[in-house]
Parts: sequence; structure tokens; C-alpha cells
Amino acid sequence: MRKIIFIIMLIFFAIFLFSQVKNPDRPLRGKWDFQVKNEWEIENAGNDVFGDIQNICSAKDGRIYILDSKNFKIYIFNKEGEFISSFGRKGEGPGEIRNFRSGEQLFVVDNTIIYADRGRIHYFSLDGTYKKTCIVPTQLKPRTFVSEDAFISAPAYVTDHSNKSAKIKLYNIKDQTENTITEYRPFEKAEDTKESGGQRVTIGIVISNVTPLMFVKYRSDNVFYGMSDSYKINIVDLKGKKRGGFSVENRKQKDVSKKFKEELTKELGDIPQDMAKNILNGLPDKASFFQNIVIDRKGLIYVFVSDPDKTSLQAIDIFSPEGKYLYSSEFKVKEGLSIYNIHLKDDLLVIAEEDEEGEFKVAKYLIKLPSL
Repeated sequence: MRKIIFIIMLIFFAIFLFSQVKNPDRPLRGKWDFQVKNEWEIENAGNDVFGDIQNICSAKDGRIYILDSKNFKIYIFNKEGEFISSFGRKGEGPGEIRNFRSGEQLFVVDNTIIYADRGRIHYFSLDGTYKKTCIVPTQLKPRTFVSEDAFISAPAYVTDHSNKSAKIKLYNIKDQTENTITEYRPFEKAEDTKESGGQRVTIGIVISNVTPLMFVKYRSDNVFYGMSDSYKINIVDLKGKKRGGFSVENRKQKDVSKKFKEELTKELGDIPQDMAKNILNGLPDKASFFQNIVIDRKGLIYVFVSDPDKTSLQAIDIFSPEGKYLYSSEFKVKEGLSIYNIHLKDDLLVIAEEDEEGEFKVAKYLIKLPSL
């Protein structure tokens, strides 16, 4: 009889441990004050003025790496904000980068900088010295690295519309094996196709706080993933086995304003007017629920809340490792500035800020992490 009771209790514990936590839209502990303290601000890298900051990463020693897609460089700063050097060159040769403008491509894994190019993975030392390049299938887009030799891939959108599903995969670079973690249905709109010079040309846009996207992060042997058109984050192991997850119930999505779409029209450039109209009509009228997921060293989960019209403020929901909604919080920059890019890693916060003239500066802040 005791064995039966023990088995029943063990099964109950497993169900509790790996259950999906449904949170009301109200944090258990109220609002968290990060006590943000500005440490330094920079407006240039040596003689270069920042052009378009696509990505920010940091290493364990405090060095900060900034990918500038307009200047075609990756800049290195020390933890005091002093410019060290730059590396990266556009081209097709070893260590040369084909595409500087494709979202999150720069990663720091242990003592290596990794740049995910189209069909190639470039490796550099922490000082920017080129080490090697590995060829990978072009359809696999690294979203997070498990190690230097393995990454998790998930397409942002479908290019083959005859296939409505996509897969999150674990890819091993050394032995070139692919293992599916899970399948999902990605966003298909916000694009248009035209015939040009006998070729079909497709143009689409992806906007992290509007377009429904699959977000994937890895930390401490856990994979965190979720489509941003639903406030639900899943937690699995590298084989896709359920380990938990959480959601926020009855959260209302923000509207995508007419002003936002008008501003976006200007950024589409000199594409045909009918194409621009079709692309914009494919955008949702409601914003996505979130636009990033970050996990800190304590296991706390930070979900970056989407609001396209609040460019100077980034709202953040903070969850326990089990998925309980603990705090709401926010980061805010000075009036007249917009948050262009955020790097949050434990108690380090780096923000690329854009002024009304389109000029950039990078600011480093120290923050106080929430308690469990």
C-alpha cells in the first residue's frame, strides 16, 4: 500500500513540476524597480559615428560588441566604454560577411564571437581575430547557440507557402545532424511578389513588436520558445520533452496605429507603391504580445512586452523559473530618444538609443536584479 501511495505522489509531483502555469494579468509582487544607474554613454567608435546598430552582445570579461550594419563593422568596447578595435568586412571570402542586415546574427559563446551569415557560421576570438568558417544549410537560421558547435534554428516566416509548418531544430555543426525539437505555424503575410526582368521578386518585412514571430532562447539546458501572437512560453529540453511553461491570461494586445504604419511606409524605400501597400496591408492591426525573451543567471524569465507607439519605454514582465508572474517593470530613456536595441544580460543593460534626427548613441546601465 505504501508503494502505491509513493508512486501516486511521485506522479503528482511530476505533473505539478512540468505543468503549464496560467497567470492572471496581475503580478504577484507588483512592480519591480531595477534602480537603473547610467554608467557611461558613447556616440562613436574611434573615428566612426554609429550608423545602424543591429545587434549588441557582451562577454564575461565585460567587453561589449556592437554590430553596425551601415558601417559594415563589429565594434569592441571595454567595460568602461572605451573603444578597443573593430573587425568584420563585407565580402565572400573566409571570415568576410555577406549580409550585415538580417536581425540577430551576433553571438558570444564562451570565449568565441560567432557571426551567423547566410549559410555560413564565422568564428572569431574575443579580440576579433578570425578563426574559422563552417558551412551550414542555408534554410537553417541560428536563433540561439547551445555551444560553439550546436545551435537552435527557427525560421521567422515561411518562404515556401505550399508548406504551412516550420520546425525548431537543434543542429550540430560538427556532425551535420538535425533534430526536430517542435513544429509550429509561422506568420505568412506582410510580403508581396512581383515579376521583374523575368524573375519573381519577393519583398517582405518583419517587425519584432508587430509581426507574430517565433522567439527561442536557451539557458541552463532549457529551451524557451513561443509565438508572439499568443502570450504563452513553452519550456522543453533539447529533445522537445516538456519541462514546463507559462501564459498570461486575458492580456489585451496593443493597437498598431495608423501613425506607426505611415512612418513604416517611409522606411520601405523606393519599392513600387502597390507593393508597399500590399505589404502594409499584410501587417496585423494588433501588436504582438512580446518581442524578446531573456533568462538571467537566477533562472528568472524576462518577457519584453510589445507596444509600437511607446518607443522611449520598454515594458517587461518578470516570471519565476516555474513561470509564476512575479513583477511588472520597465526601462525608459530620456525624452526625445527612442529605444532602438536592447542587450540585457544579468545585471548588465546596454541600450542603443536613437534621437529625432536618426543619430545613435549607446548607453550602459547597471541594474538591480529581482529576487526570487
